[in-house]
Amino acid sequence: MKKLIGRSDIEDALQRLETVTVEESRMATTEVLKDFHDVKNTLNAFGDKLQDVHEKVKDIGYKDINGAQTVAQLLATSTTLNVLYG
Repeated sequence: MKKLIGRSDIEDALQRLETVTVEESRMATTEVLKDFHDVKNTLNAFGDKLQDVHEKVKDIGYKDINGAQTVAQLLATSTTLNVLYG
């Protein structure tokens, strides 16, 4: 009889451990999803700002330039200005 009671305690403890493990896994997944959402929002905001820069550069007179070319040109101009004017 003592063995059966002891075994039941072990099984109950293992069941509680399983429950805690599942809950911890859910919490970790939730945190990862929150972080992913934050990164997504940051990238969207960066994309919007990049689009604004692209539109401003087009207004200055650069025609038919894609976003990557715009960034490359802005970085080159910025680097040149930093070299010239420190």
